[in-house]
Amino acid sequence: MILLTDVSDYLGKTILSRLQSSEQWEKIRVIVPPEKNFHIEKYDKTEYVTGRLNDHPFLDKALKDIDTLILNTSNILYDYRALFKALISAAKGNEINHLIYISSVLAEDSSDTIAHECHETELYIYQSGIPYTILRINILMEQLPFFIGNPYENEKIYYPGGNGKINFISSVDVSEVIFHILNNKTSKNKIHILSHENGYTFYDIASKLSQIKRKNIFYEDIDLHIYEEALSQTFLSVDSVNRLCNIARSIKQNKFNISDYTLQQILISQVNNKKNIAQNIKEWFFCKENKPLLLKHSIKNLPDFLSEAEWNKIYTLF
Repeated sequence: MILLTDVSDYLGKTILSRLQSSEQWEKIRVIVPPEKNFHIEKYDKTEYVTGRLNDHPFLDKALKDIDTLILNTSNILYDYRALFKALISAAKGNEINHLIYISSVLAEDSSDTIAHECHETELYIYQSGIPYTILRINILMEQLPFFIGNPYENEKIYYPGGNGKINFISSVDVSEVIFHILNNKTSKNKIHILSHENGYTFYDIASKLSQIKRKNIFYEDIDLHIYEEALSQTFLSVDSVNRLCNIARSIKQNKFNISDYTLQQILISQVNNKKNIAQNIKEWFFCKENKPLLLKHSIKNLPDFLSEAEWNKIYTLF
């Protein structure tokens, strides 16, 4: 059985949807924090358990009969190190066979607060002795509206990112990598960097959106203090504001401009597998009137995402 720690954000929902679509697992269990208020798409083979990661009796209950733990809770807004440590300790006590952790592409950068916390969580995992796979991912395309809002409303993007590039990746592609890892036991005790080959600045994003909308959309590189002041007037805590400012600072310093081909290599090896091709043909045959036959996974790029994005449905991390 698989335990997924979070389905409140886009990545968690996409991972769960991908695992359910394969019908390879008898049941999947999902942890739902008591304070979370979000829509969960119900699946027949999904068990939802409500509790906190610092509740040890709950953790033992949640981890019962679990073979694989997917730790995908985002730490963008909050420091979860203590909670993750408790979860990893409980996972060790329950003899989990595999732990998949969604980390940061900047995990080894001690100057980046969020990335440094991810690195400390990685160290907890190493020390636990649990067989692991760590995915150090770049910023998700689906998180972009969270940073810049709806650029179509006022025809401007305000963000203190300067000329820094980001090699965005898609939640769909990350979920495909996880699916591949779950079916490939040789992936244990490995670290994979998942980042797109192409990077984009916010100037590039504004230009792409202008082409899509056929109207001028501009990017304004605002001062970090203005950004911080604006965030301080929201319901966010001081710590959360500082964390978001830290991300903006790292973007401006071009730290997220990391070109990597691991994503392509993993997914290409997956689609070239004869068993996967046979399965694709079988699935197509039984619903061939509804969809075309696709024998390869097409990795999403940012321009495609911008063309398809529904900006009125703002991504949320809360």
